[in-house]
Amino acid sequence: MRLSSIGFTQVDAVRAGRVDAAVGYANNDVLQLARTSGKRVYTLDVTGAYPMVGVGLIGTGKSLSGDLAKKVVRAAQRGLKFTVADPARAFKLAQPVFGSSGSLDVLRASVPLMTGPYAQANGLGAMNPAAWTKAVAALVKQGKLPANAKATDYYTNAYISKTLK
Repeated sequence: MRLSSIGFTQVDAVRAGRVDAAVGYANNDVLQLARTSGKRVYTLDVTGAYPMVGVGLIGTGKSLSGDLAKKVVRAAQRGLKFTVADPARAFKLAQPVFGSSGSLDVLRASVPLMTGPYAQANGLGAMNPAAWTKAVAALVKQGKLPANAKATDYYTNAYISKTLK
């Protein structure tokens, strides 16, 4: 096997035959490749082999103080709840902001990622502490984070409402 750096060109690189396989997003790249190549796309879930955490809102200590961060997280959770309940309507309402980028298929494929078991138990947008602990440990092992790094140095669920599921 030979590894190649292809940037964020997974779909084009596989479709053009520059690489035989690529790492991409299950809710986006897989759909795009299947749609544009006309071929069956096979996937391998690597989350068991390499710990990863989902996307989140990023802020500094200064921006996390006061009510603004709580209000932003609450608004994001309400938006997630609306999107999960009616992806087609959410997509249509977002069109004036995002234009023609994205697709309803990608949004629909993203809903299960937003509503996994941890989010169902702890609120939309909640970060799984076990996943963060594994991810930080892997980054420490690779030398990307200091040896004394703790998962809680990099995330918090303090602003998550457990009632928004």
